[in-house]
Amino acid sequence: MVRDSETFQLFYESNVHPYDCGSDRYPAVLKAGLKQHGLELSDVLAVTSDLGGLWAICRVGVFRGLLRGVFKKRVEVDEFIPYSEVTSIRQEPSGPHRSRIVLMGGSNERARIDPSPRTTDDTSETTAAYRNHIYRILTQAELSAR
Repeated sequence: MVRDSETFQLFYESNVHPYDCGSDRYPAVLKAGLKQHGLELSDVLAVTSDLGGLWAICRVGVFRGLLRGVFKKRVEVDEFIPYSEVTSIRQEPSGPHRSRIVLMGGSNERARIDPSPRTTDDTSETTAAYRNHIYRILTQAELSAR
């Protein structure tokens, strides 16, 4: 698991696979994203992973980052999406027994978060409970930011 005590709790409570919790992987992606967007670790409410990488759910918005490369690793961080640009947050089906969280900005989709199972042992109920947890955090943060 994560050896960095600052990020341990965030990753411990997330759906990030234990392999990706190593200090050279998603914690490094999170810290790079925070630095790029001028945020502090205390601004992060939760982290979640999907096939697209790591999502950081912050007090004022969200961003996605990912680790690319097999030998020459590099961190890529997407744009920051402030809640002020989000008009609605909803859950929609993404397959049999699965759903995703979609952040809309007017009629445009700003983000699509499809939380993945932490391990192959996770049931669809476990994944759904975690997705609902992230959805609650997002909607509460978005309301607080208004």
